[in-house]
Amino acid sequence: MIVAADLSGIALIKELGKLRQLRKLAITRLTAEATTALFACIEEMNHLESLSLSFKNDGGMLNLETISSPPPHLERLVLKCRLQVLPDWISGLQNLSMLCLSLSSLTDDPLRHVGVLPNLVSLWLYRAYEGTQLHFEVGGFRKLKLLVLRDMQGLELVEIEEGALPLLEELRIGPSPLLDEVPSGLQHLRSLKVLAFYDMPNELVHKMQPNGGSDYVKVEHVPSVLFWYRISGRSYASYELGEQDLLDRLQGLDTNMNDVTRHVLQSFSFSDDIEADSASASTSAVPPSDERLSFSGNRISFGSDWLSDFSDDIED
Repeated sequence: MIVAADLSGIALIKELGKLRQLRKLAITRLTAEATTALFACIEEMNHLESLSLSFKNDGGMLNLETISSPPPHLERLVLKCRLQVLPDWISGLQNLSMLCLSLSSLTDDPLRHVGVLPNLVSLWLYRAYEGTQLHFEVGGFRKLKLLVLRDMQGLELVEIEEGALPLLEELRIGPSPLLDEVPSGLQHLRSLKVLAFYDMPNELVHKMQPNGGSDYVKVEHVPSVLFWYRISGRSYASYELGEQDLLDRLQGLDTNMNDVTRHVLQSFSFSDDIEADSASASTSAVPPSDERLSFSGNRISFGSDWLSDFSDDIED
């Protein structure tokens, strides 16, 4: 069930509490006035498995701590709103397999709350954290296969302890303009199949290149290392680790757009939706989108801009 809170009114929100067998609920355009009634209803939905909440505007603040008894069987949780803090009860969602935090602007490291989730398979963090460091501790994220760290403008350091993220298959990072050091501990992620960077600093990209890159040893075991760059609008170019076009780009040289498009097509494996993509890591990291693609000249355009709207795709 999908409900636009600002159009439905608080009266209808209160009626949701009667739907105690409901398994999927998405509330869009949420207003502060509707949250009290909504949270009371959510506490009555003991069979709820999928919950998505998004505010009417990016400035909305959600206080999830007022929920005292969250649905115990939640498997999928999408929050597109600012959060004061992550509530303690998130750590107790034993069945949660997919979590998306979008536009959360948290100041406290969210990893300590979600790293203990025993069945978490995919984690999407989009503008979710305003801190400078992320630290993945040994023993955390035992089942995680997909990790997306998107558009964290203040992020300067990512540390991965040996033994953390033992099953991780796909890692996507960027843009993070201050992150000029390759995440430490990448070499320990022996299950990693896809490593994708989006509009990252040249210094970081240089360090991973073969034939002299100081941090090549950290990524040489990963079958697919990709670098995505926005060309314009919703058009992207993809490069593989060590290819000449990428090296030319890093040196500020012009690249042949026909070659760029060829590389995008070769590495493109489009999933039907983000939920399917997050259920098992894909063989190539692409900007999540809907099923629409358009081509114009030598450019490829994705139907939805996941740099800003990927959580909308998750809610679809």
